[in-house]
Amino acid sequence: MGGTLLETNARRIKNEGMTEGIAKGMAKGRTEGQEEKGIQVFLNLIGAGIPREEAQRLAEIGNDLVEKALRLQKS
Repeated sequence: MGGTLLETNARRIKNEGMTEGIAKGMAKGRTEGQEEKGIQVFLNLIGAGIPREEAQRLAEIGNDLVEKALRLQKS
């Protein structure tokens, strides 16, 4: 037996769900990567003697990521 598979509702829904899940996973990965990069830039600027407020502005990160970065720096 061979041939093409019929497109059923179940198969279509499954494929749409998989596509949506992959897209969400990629978006989450991008966001996490951007946050990690912002934290690293912030810490580098702090290490170079830039004041915290200026480093935060240049790294383009929010207060939540500044707090996370400072916790990481202490570890």
